[in-house]
Amino acid sequence: MSFPLKLAAYAVSTLLLLACVAPLLSFAGDAASLGSGLFSLEPAFTVEEGGRASLKLTLTYRGNTPVTAFTLRARALCGNTVCAEASSTPATLARGASITLELKVPLTADTLELEAEGLLGGVYRFRAVQEVSLGGIRG
Repeated sequence: MSFPLKLAAYAVSTLLLLACVAPLLSFAGDAASLGSGLFSLEPAFTVEEGGRASLKLTLTYRGNTPVTAFTLRARALCGNTVCAEASSTPATLARGASITLELKVPLTADTLELEAEGLLGGVYRFRAVQEVSLGGIRG
């Protein structure tokens, strides 16, 4: 194999490697600079008749790397049993995009489990799960 051919093969393989790693590096840079501001979650709830609360969650993405096939799921737990759940339809999140999820939660629910999942740059799968106490709903 001649030197120009080897050099061309090396250049192409380096560019392919950089193209695969770029979304991960971009997201890591956003996470380092924005910290907890990369995703913001705004909850709003109202108590309704019949012993339920309407919980509306709006998640906003502030990163530069697009997140494809993004879904947001919420499960309300009454003890160890799932008593309400909702899921968003898969969407692509770009800078400033939001997803809203509405859930009817019984007032007896004590925990809310939130799960976010998607593909960074359409390549790297990520999943984050957080549990939040709902003691404030009952007062």
